[in-house]
Amino acid sequence: MLIAYKMKIKPTKQQIEIFYNTLNISRHLYNHLLDLRIRHYNNYKKSISKGELDNYCTFLKTTDEWTGLNHIHSHLVQDVTARLDTSYGNFFSKRAGFPKFKNSDHYKSFTFKQPSTMNLFSNEGVISLSKIGDIKLINHRNLDLKKINKTKEIKTLNIKNENNGWYVTLTIEVEIEEPKVTTKDMSSIGIDLGITHYIALSNGLFIKTPKYLRLSESKLKKLQKQFSRTTKGSKNQGKLKNKINKLHLKIKNQRKDSLHKISLQLVKDYGLIVYEDLNIKNMLKNHKLAKSISDASWSTFINYLSYKAIMYNKLSEAVDARNTSQLCLCGNKVPKTLKDRVHHCSKCGVLEDRDTHSAKVILSRSKLNVI
Repeated sequence: MLIAYKMKIKPTKQQIEIFYNTLNISRHLYNHLLDLRIRHYNNYKKSISKGELDNYCTFLKTTDEWTGLNHIHSHLVQDVTARLDTSYGNFFSKRAGFPKFKNSDHYKSFTFKQPSTMNLFSNEGVISLSKIGDIKLINHRNLDLKKINKTKEIKTLNIKNENNGWYVTLTIEVEIEEPKVTTKDMSSIGIDLGITHYIALSNGLFIKTPKYLRLSESKLKKLQKQFSRTTKGSKNQGKLKNKINKLHLKIKNQRKDSLHKISLQLVKDYGLIVYEDLNIKNMLKNHKLAKSISDASWSTFINYLSYKAIMYNKLSEAVDARNTSQLCLCGNKVPKTLKDRVHHCSKCGVLEDRDTHSAKVILSRSKLNVI
């Protein structure tokens, strides 16, 4: 299983210059290769493969125009061709639109594809990168870096700029045994993801919605209004842009912190967690609820819940989400609108909160046979 660990780094001024130079070279190369693929297809009606792009980049290193490619690690050149290939793959699979040319605001990271070949953590408190040097590392995750140093466990190493701060993300392969939970020591729970209640549990408990975007919305609107009135390219516009990005980053970090805590607590408390297999992409087409659904970040929460369950030797299961709020446990149909917050079955007489009952229906759909 692959797990990503994100940590802050504190590069020197000289290293920050190298970072920005690397980003600029990588971005210009990405745009050059995208233009090449477009022109090649228009002329010959054939696409260029990733292997052909890699060979072309090797040739570019010998030219005067692209001599800057020799100043960055070869892994980073391969990362550019891989990104472009992924963008085309997403386009052909209809997961995204046609690849776009990148400006400096949309190319903020670079990735080492084989960091295990480098002696990353030979010195305590720093991370050593080829052609960059030793960078101060804040190991707030308390990872045993010396243990994973120079091993094949580290699959990728990403350096990213977020609102003028720099972060490193290590993707590490971890071997975890399959969960073995017995009926005796297992407590099962069904969870219903919602907007009124962020999570309704089948045992009647609720977890409140962490509406961080809504809480900062008025401040965000004020900044965006000021930004729209500034002169394009002015210093004031740049300052306001940094403020807006900083606020977005704060909202993002608040949300992620909250979701990590909620998912961890659920995994620690229960042996089997059953949730709805939601088609969130289609749900976002409802413009009345799209902002609330985005702020709730259900996809991120489910992702956190799934991998934490594996790490803690617990079980999680996604079940069919159809009609979980319109059916009673007894099988009777109980039609409701979004305004109806109470479930009342005329057949069996059950009267309770609609979200709690939905969570019970979700739990009843579990197909896991625990031994």
